[in-house]
Amino acid sequence: MLNNLGISAMTRICFDYDVIKYTVGFASENRSVIATNKITGNSITLKNRTALKEHLDTFNVGRDSPILSTDFDIQDVQESLSPDVVSKILTQTVNNIVKHLQGKEYYGYVGRGKVFRHDIAKIKEYKGGRSSLKPVNLPLIEEMLLERFNGKIAAGNLEADDFLSIDSHTAWKDWLKTKHQKDRLIVVTTDKDALQCCGSHLFNPDKMKLPFTIKNELGEVSLREDTKAKTITGYGRKFLYAQMLLGDSVDNYSPTTLVAKDNPYKRFGDVSCHTLLDGLTTDKECLEAIVERYKLWYPTPVSFKSHDGETYHYDWLSVANEMWNLARMKRWVGDDISFGDVLDKFEII
Repeated sequence: MLNNLGISAMTRICFDYDVIKYTVGFASENRSVIATNKITGNSITLKNRTALKEHLDTFNVGRDSPILSTDFDIQDVQESLSPDVVSKILTQTVNNIVKHLQGKEYYGYVGRGKVFRHDIAKIKEYKGGRSSLKPVNLPLIEEMLLERFNGKIAAGNLEADDFLSIDSHTAWKDWLKTKHQKDRLIVVTTDKDALQCCGSHLFNPDKMKLPFTIKNELGEVSLREDTKAKTITGYGRKFLYAQMLLGDSVDNYSPTTLVAKDNPYKRFGDVSCHTLLDGLTTDKECLEAIVERYKLWYPTPVSFKSHDGETYHYDWLSVANEMWNLARMKRWVGDDISFGDVLDKFEII
């Protein structure tokens, strides 16, 4: 039986509980900053650092000697709401999505600690650019997810994202055989990495009214016009290829980090990536374009000192393999194919 959104009441749902955890975490605390003047010792409490800058911009109008934000010591303040309120916010967040999708059953994955990508990332520390200031209620929310919302810990040195991809890949094969709603699995996440997962039913509660089906195909890339600068989006393997060419500032990896400053091909953004991939119609064409670009970036091997203190020597394929392993979601446990393996399969190298 279908609801008015065309979704079966037998639908199964798999949550990215890392996304839910942070969403609820930010919603269940009040944040502010205390700015203390280093010279006078006077303090002012404001909503955030941006509010301090705006306050000083107004204060400094007409002054010959402006006061700068660097003249202040900043203390972050986090005030947690009560556990009962946290529980209510979490319950409402999950239940609203389950109700909207008419889910029969649901579960989700919670990530913990470092994973294999942290070991692989030598050029830059994986997720190294993220703020150390995390919502104070994360441990409580995680406990609730595991105890009351069918949460599972992402084990085996993998991320929650990987298990969403793995479960989706398995369910997709079952669903293709039967086309029965009981075999349909809807993955709920706002993480763009899910867009690369071929063979999935994806629901982004921030952007979608209905789940989006990504078939096991090459897919496409396009440019968003609703952002300040044109930003690439897409789905399928083409979106994975785009991630290999652009990197991910949130996860802190980039294929051009080691490119020489005087290399004329170093500058490469979303528009360039879209221009490169948009008209290509096969995986082999896309892979050949990626190889050509990496060879332009790295015509000769480079040596660099890593964040782990060791010195490494990389050629273009070494960089490409690292980007591939950081960007690509697993399809099953042990899905450890390298970019070089893919190129061999397509007889490109």
